[in-house]
Amino acid sequence: MFTKTTIKFRLMLVVGALSVLMVMIAGVGIYGFNQSNQGLKTVYEDRAVPMRELSVVLDRMQRTRFNAVVSAYSKNPELV
Repeated sequence: MFTKTTIKFRLMLVVGALSVLMVMIAGVGIYGFNQSNQGLKTVYEDRAVPMRELSVVLDRMQRTRFNAVVSAYSKNPELV
């Protein structure tokens, strides 16, 4: 099939095939990066956002507990 072709043609064919292969591998890599980013985004939304809301709840519980202790040990009736 390629017995009567020039070396220039063969080299161009090989370089062209390798270029196409490289572009395909790059496309698969970019697709993988996008899938990874989407997966991490869902982990962030499922885990980190509820942790922030939980920290607000815990902060309010600590404030309530602190106010209860202050009012229990206070000698000032206005503060209680």
